[in-house]
Amino acid sequence: MTKDLAALIQDSNDLLDDIELPRPPLSERRVAGALSIMRHGYSLVPLKPQTDVPHQPKNYAVPFSSTRDAETYFRVSQFGLGADLEGSRLVSIRVYSIEDARVGMRACGIEIDELLAAGAEPTFWMDGARRVLFRLPEGLSRAATTTFAWPDRDNRKRIAVVEIRCAGRYELMPPSYAPTGIELAWPGERTWSTPEIPTLPTAFVELLTRQDHVRSRFERACPWREQDVFDVGDTASTAPPQPQPARAATVQ
Repeated sequence: MTKDLAALIQDSNDLLDDIELPRPPLSERRVAGALSIMRHGYSLVPLKPQTDVPHQPKNYAVPFSSTRDAETYFRVSQFGLGADLEGSRLVSIRVYSIEDARVGMRACGIEIDELLAAGAEPTFWMDGARRVLFRLPEGLSRAATTTFAWPDRDNRKRIAVVEIRCAGRYELMPPSYAPTGIELAWPGERTWSTPEIPTLPTAFVELLTRQDHVRSRFERACPWREQDVFDVGDTASTAPPQPQPARAATVQ
């Protein structure tokens, strides 16, 4: 073990001592999950427990460049497994309200159910919400992180409906523990092993390349939207909903 890696582990343990959260059990599937992320060429970073916030100490450069370092770290650390989306050339699409997303995206020529069916979908920790992951299409090296939102029914504030996450964002990957305490998984038999993530189909590329255009049409589709409250093209949006941390991690 290098001195830098030892310092990273010590730094993580010190930080963990200051966080009042239950400590999920260490397991071999965490190591397998970490190695599967790197095996696909995705950028693996440690995330602070039960968050999507990266741990980036000055004494060790992350993402991990060595599978040996990643294996050593996640064998002893209870931090989450994270994918640096931009560094991995991945995009995460979170849908917080399926019914509203269907109406809004259909006005943009996009069927949200077809989009969800086409991606790789790990567990999500928000009730009624879903998230899917895609590889970026060839020729597209990054995508802006943005939110498609509607006003609430009182037209007082924006509520996130769909969020596109890439540039500057990280995604919590199985078998990490979510903010609600559940252990994340992929569908199928090897629920901790990251699968091959499909490329975003051409039919949905406008979500990445013409975001202002799609947002304008999406906002116009809101049935209760008042024109004089939120002007078309206004790009300000409410941050997505945040789950409450769990009191105790659920062990499966």
